[in-house]
Amino acid sequence: MRKHWIARAALCLCALALLLPFAAAFAEFPAPRETVLESVPDFGGLNGRHVVIRYGERDALGRCTAATAVLGPELRQGEERADIADFRPTGLHNAAYGFIRDRWVYNRCHLIGRQLGGADELNNLFTGTHALNHSLMLPRENEIAAYIRKTGNHVFYRVTPLYDGDNLLCSAVLLEAESAEDAGAGLRFCVLLPNSEPGVAIDYATGYTTRADDWESGGTAAGSHAYVVNTRTGKFHAADCPDAGNISRRNRRERTGLRSDLIREGLTPCGKCRP
Repeated sequence: MRKHWIARAALCLCALALLLPFAAAFAEFPAPRETVLESVPDFGGLNGRHVVIRYGERDALGRCTAATAVLGPELRQGEERADIADFRPTGLHNAAYGFIRDRWVYNRCHLIGRQLGGADELNNLFTGTHALNHSLMLPRENEIAAYIRKTGNHVFYRVTPLYDGDNLLCSAVLLEAESAEDAGAGLRFCVLLPNSEPGVAIDYATGYTTRADDWESGGTAAGSHAYVVNTRTGKFHAADCPDAGNISRRNRRERTGLRSDLIREGLTPCGKCRP
């Protein structure tokens, strides 16, 4: 078991190293593409004949961790999608851009997709870009679902969000899959998917974004954002934080600036929206 986790840790470190050219505090990725890794997925300890989904506990920063599963025809997508609008995975500071198909840069992404039996719960949700969710993760999930429908076999599957240090937004997601009954002959992949959006500069430390051309042209600095300050409690909130809407006009003050400046002034960030 110890050797298994050492190998897993090494794989995650190698995958994250591939992102170093892009993992500065503010980075604009090109049109996102997956990176195929040569590593063979290791699913030691899992029984390929019994379906199961295991969600990792959130870490000390509240960040989503890996989910591991044995998928099969026994698992079915729920008939009704739960309301996940109130779930706020770390780094979720959404912004709308006209050049994104659905406007919003972020989705509440499922580690284990709903079509594969994944649940609508916080430990299965992380903040991912529209491009990551729709252009990269969905095709791989469709590939797994099609294999299961065609063969009736089972698939080992693991999704691991990768963070650089204490960043609240993952830089990438590592997807590993292997068909169980035929030891990977029918389906096997190990791919690294960047959590990026074309045309958008992302602050992975917080999740805030700005247009890439604004950042490059010296316009509004990435990291400078709109906040709502509660002068009675001394807390500051993201502009879209539900608690910000409950602040009375008397105690409400709107600010635009750097998070670090507000903290230097003695203000404390809201524990719910984590601005």
